[in-house]
Amino acid sequence: MMGWGYGMGGSWLLMSGLWLLLIVVLVGLVVWIFPRDTRRGDSGQVRSRTPREVLDERLARGEIDVETYRVLREELSRSDPARR
Repeated sequence: MMGWGYGMGGSWLLMSGLWLLLIVVLVGLVVWIFPRDTRRGDSGQVRSRTPREVLDERLARGEIDVETYRVLREELSRSDPARR
């Protein structure tokens, strides 16, 4: 009985550390395999969507009809400073 306290003292600490290391490695793998944001460019920066991309997505999801899409696309092309 006297040896139990001293012999197990270091073992539970080592085992706790190994479990903690295993959990950290597993969480790291999950984060690496399943990234949170898929809109990242080559530099790793989050890329913001253009108004045209948002409009295309809304048409694809069925939020707007084709006629509304055409009107809004025309309006965007008229207000786009890059096309002036």
